[in-house]
Amino acid sequence: MGSTTDTQFRPDIQGLRGVAVLLVIIYHTKLALPGGYLGVDIFFVISGFVITQMLQRELEGSGKINLKAFFSRRIKRILPALCVVTCFTLLISLIVLSPFGDQQKAISAARATTLFYANFHFLLNDTYTELTSNPFRQMWSLSVEEQFYLIFPFFLLMIYKYTKNLNKYYLSAIWTIIVFTSISVRYFKRARQEKLLSIPIRKNLPISEFEFYLPTHRIWQFLLGVGAAYLVREKFCIRRPKNKHLGTLGLAIILISSVFFKDNVPYYRFNNLLPCIGATFIIIGGTGLATRLLTVAPIKWLGEISYSLYLWHWPLFVFLIILFPDAGKISFGLACIVSLLFAFWSFRFVESPIRLGTSSIAKNTRIVLALAILLPITVSSLQQVSIPYQKSIYDTYNYTNSRNELASQKLDCADKWLNARLIDRCTNLVPQSKGSVLLIGDSQAESFSDGVLEASQQLRLDATLFTFASCPVMDLKNRNRNVACPTNRKTMEFIYESRPSYLIVSNALVPYLEDDNCPMRQNLQCANSRTERINDWFGAFTSLVNYLDEIEQKTIFIMQTPYLGYDSRGLSLIHKATGVSADKSHRNAMAEQEIFEKRMEMISTKSRYFEVIYPSRTICKNILCKPETKEQRGWFRDAGHLSKTGSLQLTSEIKLAIQDF
Repeated sequence: MGSTTDTQFRPDIQGLRGVAVLLVIIYHTKLALPGGYLGVDIFFVISGFVITQMLQRELEGSGKINLKAFFSRRIKRILPALCVVTCFTLLISLIVLSPFGDQQKAISAARATTLFYANFHFLLNDTYTELTSNPFRQMWSLSVEEQFYLIFPFFLLMIYKYTKNLNKYYLSAIWTIIVFTSISVRYFKRARQEKLLSIPIRKNLPISEFEFYLPTHRIWQFLLGVGAAYLVREKFCIRRPKNKHLGTLGLAIILISSVFFKDNVPYYRFNNLLPCIGATFIIIGGTGLATRLLTVAPIKWLGEISYSLYLWHWPLFVFLIILFPDAGKISFGLACIVSLLFAFWSFRFVESPIRLGTSSIAKNTRIVLALAILLPITVSSLQQVSIPYQKSIYDTYNYTNSRNELASQKLDCADKWLNARLIDRCTNLVPQSKGSVLLIGDSQAESFSDGVLEASQQLRLDATLFTFASCPVMDLKNRNRNVACPTNRKTMEFIYESRPSYLIVSNALVPYLEDDNCPMRQNLQCANSRTERINDWFGAFTSLVNYLDEIEQKTIFIMQTPYLGYDSRGLSLIHKATGVSADKSHRNAMAEQEIFEKRMEMISTKSRYFEVIYPSRTICKNILCKPETKEQRGWFRDAGHLSKTGSLQLTSEIKLAIQDF
């Protein structure tokens, strides 16, 4: 491409935008390019270059910057498409996201996006990895960019005023010092950074997040673009014919970085420094193979719609994956196609008419600004007001109210020590009793208490209910329990002394396999692997079976409720319409539970005094545990417990198990 001056349009820069947005999108699919996230860093370099070129021409022509015109251009360029994407995302989240938390997060993120402080909002509320289901996650970078635009014109004016009499060698030296100083800020210790910036940050926030979001740690990327604009303008140290391979080297650096760099490398390392230097090489090179590749029509077209494409792709990714969790690559492929269509529509009918002034609205910047801010704020406020009404039409119960309805709660015997003095209060007596039933267990037993009580009454048996949430019946220890649990020894002694006609026991399994809440061995340590923890749980289960066999106690063990994969109150409207299990994690959990049940069956069948009830075979109509009626959706009160209605569905199973003895 011959010599390119600053007054000419740079199609290779447009192509570089296309490469940057393509890297980001491919990275978000998680199918390839683990370093594709570096596309955002490249965008920052390009922004620094383009804005500096624009302002340089104005400074050299009139010696000043028309700030009103500058911010007017930025408003018309950035806000219209952002407003449309934000409003669309909020409206779709009404049916795709749950009103029990997810919508609230989207609403607050939308407001932060509209007012360009999304990076600080996310910094103070969530880590980047916790934002995978937030449709506004990508907006942090837009906020960083706008914060740069807000300050940079004044900074450039100051530089121009104090350096216009300096020759280009001194000016280059000054600029180099500024860039390297801004890069070095990343390597300060966090405590020093907090003191320097005088801002309070969450104590448990990783330093990588601290450095990821703050504009102070991103300014050097913009400044590389600023320096590139100066070098291109002055043609300082640049002889394009002799440096035709500079751009090619820069493109190679970017592509290699996107393939080999990982997203788990801390931000303060050099992983994003190299691609930024690569982008700078492409900008100041301006010719050669890289330029020819970047001006290929499809890449240049992607660059043209890159802003809209960047805005649209992430919320569409989030929504389509929620709607089609098992589609895998198909979901990502569909999301990419839909993103391209939405981006082209947005560029063609929103961005261009307002930016180029062909729309009547575009003639008045104040109207554009007012609409772009007020519309998202209004939509988010209306959605916030609607959340209580959304909750009220959901057919699942509130956890606290539902728990208070359970039989063990009504008898005031939940979370109570096993105590002979409480037996009268915790026992439901029936006329002409034929025997007794004793229910003991954790919150799983509590959620089955109504089914146990109903079955006992039908069989004319007294029922005593003792449940203690998060306290295992078996010889396990729960280090996550704030209140001390009854020991396994005391529990077994109480069973031996009580000698009920029928003992019903329940003990959760899945919660004891997590990192912060797991079976603990004699050395009070958790097993390292999930497999070892499962073995520990079944070891304790085998010991329980053997002990009850030894004392010839007729026992019914109720297996844990099938886990939905998330709180059933957290289902979205689309989930409610299609059933409880619209989540891939639940499918995996149900498959794992089937393995647990087969293993439990092998152990229990060897015992004469031990029966097992599997709620999944009654509550779930198939492996996905998908309720088929409105009433069935109310069977669950949260991700791992039944409501009173659900508990009563087990009455027949409990009754048959007792009769089998």
